[in-house]
Amino acid sequence: MRRSALLAMLMIVVASATIAAATVPEWAGKAYIEDGYRYQSGFGHQSSPEMSLNRAESEARNGLAFWMQSEIAEDVIEYGPEMTEGEKEAIMAALTSGYTVISGSETVDAVEMEDGGVWALVSMPVAAAYGWAYDVLYTELSELRDNAEPAPPSLPAPAGPRPHHHR
Repeated sequence: MRRSALLAMLMIVVASATIAAATVPEWAGKAYIEDGYRYQSGFGHQSSPEMSLNRAESEARNGLAFWMQSEIAEDVIEYGPEMTEGEKEAIMAALTSGYTVISGSETVDAVEMEDGGVWALVSMPVAAAYGWAYDVLYTELSELRDNAEPAPPSLPAPAGPRPHHHR
């Protein structure tokens, strides 16, 4: 009995080590920039490996979109062309709301776990993210400025003191 209990415990330890060693990739749960690319990981656990991969890729791309709508948008507003506060607010709203195009992204790695879950690592060129943001900025800025109310004509400043009329 004692021997079988010891054997059972040994099997549990070995099984636990095997599950723990299901090799969760080092990039799992992380986002980072390296060599001009933004890398974003995502996890999915669905009814099939294909659906799990689709979910993991979708989660990773959602992370890329969040990065674009936050950090990239702030950089573009801060370092872009001179704008009024109203223009900055309108541009930030355009950059941070709605659908963000994740163009140029690709899945560079995927690891299926023993439980059927999948980790996916998606990358996209940082330059593509800035290109998208500047496209939005200049399109919106152009529309804002084309549709702006024209400023009232300014009157010329007086040339000097007004002459006094004596009666």
